[in-house]
Amino acid sequence: MTDVTRGARHGSGLARDPRRRWASLARGVGREDLLAGYPDELLDDLARSCAERVLDVGCGTGTGSVLLARRGCAVLGVEPDEEMALAARRIGVEVEIARFGEWHARGRLFDLVVSGHAWRWVDPAVGPARAAAVLGPRGRIALVETAVEPPGRRARQALLGCYESVAPALVGHAPGLRTPVGGDVVASHVRSLVLSGRFTTSHTVRYSWERRYTSAEWVGVAAAESGHVALDPVRRSALLRRLRAAVDDLGGEIVVPHATTCVTAARS
Repeated sequence: MTDVTRGARHGSGLARDPRRRWASLARGVGREDLLAGYPDELLDDLARSCAERVLDVGCGTGTGSVLLARRGCAVLGVEPDEEMALAARRIGVEVEIARFGEWHARGRLFDLVVSGHAWRWVDPAVGPARAAAVLGPRGRIALVETAVEPPGRRARQALLGCYESVAPALVGHAPGLRTPVGGDVVASHVRSLVLSGRFTTSHTVRYSWERRYTSAEWVGVAAAESGHVALDPVRRSALLRRLRAAVDDLGGEIVVPHATTCVTAARS
């Protein structure tokens, strides 16, 4: 992978770029907030760090950019996926369509380079140097990743029962049951910043928060998963019915913990 996001600008972007699939899901269930993946505390911390001019690398549909703009930041997005960039422009985000490794700053400098859940697609041999080159004297970089953690024991057992009875092969791969990921990605971000020699010692902050889904929204989340799409229609329908009933039995909603990690470093 050379930069955000190979193959995403044409044709098979939906299959290759999970960000676009998630955006489609969020619109389908009427939950644009699913696109953010950022707790308010993190956004407040970023906005307070003298980040008047922000470059959002891999801004996607612009949800994170808008949230920073509401906190007083002037945000420019860089996004290689044309469809996602157009969606960001529709909500008022200024976006330039390019891969970060090929994007031209034209002499512009920023206080903060931020990348939410997209830096993993930036070439680690290129990204840190390019970020440092567009940061002002006190500029910082902030790389954000969010891991979805298992829900509480009662909810987890209810979900497990649904899959064991209908689609046991999906146990461990389904939302609410899979092992959280992200630690290795965060470690790679830290390593790339250190090895670049362009940034000071990095700091990592973890934010714990949660998101609530109604039964209909949770079924929408599950239905968009590739493993669920691959099921034969009869089993898929049976599984989704069971999931809806399980969440209804939990009181009509499921609470899912999230852990967002932000790696920051100052330009050296």
